[in-house]
Amino acid sequence: MHGAFLSGLREASRIYRSARVQQSNPRKFTPKNIGPNNDILVDLFKRPDLESGKFAFIFDPSSESLQSMGLLQVTFGDTEESYKELLNSYPNPTKFPLQLYTIISREQAQKVQQIEGGDESRLSYLVKSLGLKLMGSAALYTAGNTLIASIAYSRKGRGRNRVITC
Repeated sequence: MHGAFLSGLREASRIYRSARVQQSNPRKFTPKNIGPNNDILVDLFKRPDLESGKFAFIFDPSSESLQSMGLLQVTFGDTEESYKELLNSYPNPTKFPLQLYTIISREQAQKVQQIEGGDESRLSYLVKSLGLKLMGSAALYTAGNTLIASIAYSRKGRGRNRVITC
């Protein structure tokens, strides 16, 4: 019984020491999932359906109706750098351009493309005249998850079953 008591005290002192070490040297907590995965949006906007300045539009290829909904990506910041250069600068995320999104119809996208005067005029028309709100990728996933999934699924199917004729 005497040995068991000493073993218990030894174990208790080890637990106490390890708890004190963790309190004095707390590890930085890094969340494993810091938000939605943007890989889907990056893949979709690699080949936009319409492009005008810093505006890129993608639509569901299964519907050609003017009322069919799609996504608009507006890029703020340096877009001249290649995407690989941006990925190489990953430790410095301030080099990444800001990309904001909204859900838009084909008809609205055509109206935005017809606006003359540059990207600032288009952005002003988008927000003031059409009343659309720009949002980050997390909010876009919340608001348009089914639309994103539908576009991604139909584009994936279109690429796989495409018939090439010469």
